[in-house]
Amino acid sequence: MRLALLLLPLLCAACSTAAYRTPGGPAPLADIGRSEAQLLIAQPPSPRFPVRLSLVRVQAPAYQSFSGKALGSGRYSVLPVPGLPDAQPLAAVASWPKVAAAAPLDLTLLPSRLESLEDLRLAAAKTQADVLMVYTLDTAFARHGEPYAPRAELKLDPKSPPQDLVIQSQALALFIDVRTGYQYAQVQARTQLGELTAALASAAALDDKRREAEQAAFAALLQQAQQAWNGIASRYEYAQLAPAGQP
Repeated sequence: MRLALLLLPLLCAACSTAAYRTPGGPAPLADIGRSEAQLLIAQPPSPRFPVRLSLVRVQAPAYQSFSGKALGSGRYSVLPVPGLPDAQPLAAVASWPKVAAAAPLDLTLLPSRLESLEDLRLAAAKTQADVLMVYTLDTAFARHGEPYAPRAELKLDPKSPPQDLVIQSQALALFIDVRTGYQYAQVQARTQLGELTAALASAAALDDKRREAEQAAFAALLQQAQQAWNGIASRYEYAQLAPAGQP
């Protein structure tokens, strides 16, 4: 009996490597910004070029993946800097036209309970940011065309057919005026990985593939975001410089 009790933790550890829990879901960007809709109608954008741009990743409440856990409670959660698929693109964002600096949002300035985009705007305002880029990742696993729900248990089987499992990741982002809450643009991008037989050997290997898919989706998102930003900078800098009364 005593020997069985001693072996139990080892058996449980072995069992834990036979399955992978899919990550949590995306943040409901449309819902967490909806409460401000009436105010935004009367609030024009107020860009001050060159702008200070702040980035933050938001996910579903109590988001958790194999290798990370989000912060905050309420209608959504946020991921710290390591939650960014790759911090290097920040340098690329800083090189966009009319961007003076780009940095992750300081999460220590956020309340513990997150209810709306206003919480993010207030934190960004405390760092004198002008524009907030809020983004979320929706990463899903599917087997034989049937998707797994967020936080579902996925059985590991390296003998599965090569096309048996795919990972799809969609990235969605909003550009928001920090002072007024005006939403300049929304962009999105997606990617898909297949041929995951080797990744099914362990949960860690499969999670590496999950992060690879998210990095690819985020990189594609930044390309779309740069195009959108070029239009924003061109349009609103002209409006800022135009004489009063001139469209």
